[in-house]
Amino acid sequence: MDPAEPSAGSATPSTAAASPSAAPLDARDDMTVVKEAFDRGFAERTFNMGAEIRAGGRHVVKIDAVVDVEADVVQMIMMADEYVEMLKFADEIYIKDTDAPGPDTFLRVEVGKLNANSSLRGSFDLSQHSGILGGVLQARKTDEQADERTYEGTADLRKAMEAAPAASRASMESTVRLARNADAVPFKLTVDDRGRLLSLFYEIETAQGTIASRITMHGYGRDVAVDRPKPEQVKDATEEQYAVL
Repeated sequence: MDPAEPSAGSATPSTAAASPSAAPLDARDDMTVVKEAFDRGFAERTFNMGAEIRAGGRHVVKIDAVVDVEADVVQMIMMADEYVEMLKFADEIYIKDTDAPGPDTFLRVEVGKLNANSSLRGSFDLSQHSGILGGVLQARKTDEQADERTYEGTADLRKAMEAAPAASRASMESTVRLARNADAVPFKLTVDDRGRLLSLFYEIETAQGTIASRITMHGYGRDVAVDRPKPEQVKDATEEQYAVL
């Protein structure tokens, strides 16, 4: 999905389990704050995430998700070529049929039956949105408020790709090939007073124009209540559907 951006179908990034416990932000240098921001957010286990990619000033894709990492539950709305509402409960994905008349109906998809390179599987790997932070070259704090701090710097997309999990590299490789500024992508990142990501914005220059990506996270630690569709609302995906999902 990402011209700027993994997938195992899980929302947990490989490094989240190793994220450091929250420490006073001032005890860490600027580079460390920036590099740890995304993992500190995931370490809270529940949060809201937004992701938006624009090219030439127009939306390419927009995602809004509510996430419970520990329960492996995600409620997602994706707007790209079409509007899609999806739910994920561990190894099951439910895609809402917004065109069906009457009560809500959902297509049930088993994650284990999806191709390893499935775009649907990759959509739920939210760790992909942290990719650029693995290649940060320099960062400095540019603003500080009572409950948030802002940092600006540059990142090397090739270094980020090398640092990413193997499953993430294929999607990042296409971005690296397109980027004219792959060795120095400017970014702006904001964290809260516990070092958790609030927003990340960066722009990639290509021969066709600028691709801008914005990631936001909030709602840390709030209860996530997502209802599983009732059996009478669900129909199972066919083999033909699995082939294209």
